[in-house]
Amino acid sequence: MDCLSFAASLQEGFQYVKAFFVGQVKTITARNEKEASEAELEATKM
Repeated sequence: MDCLSFAASLQEGFQYVKAFFVGQVKTITARNEKEASEAELEATKM
């Protein structure tokens, strides 16, 4: 395997990992925002 194709596959793998982490962060953030808005709704009801 030559150096160039190795670098290309490495870059592809990095983009995949980056996309995975970005997705995880967005999911966590969305979950936190949902919980925060639900907490605000509970607070306004009281």
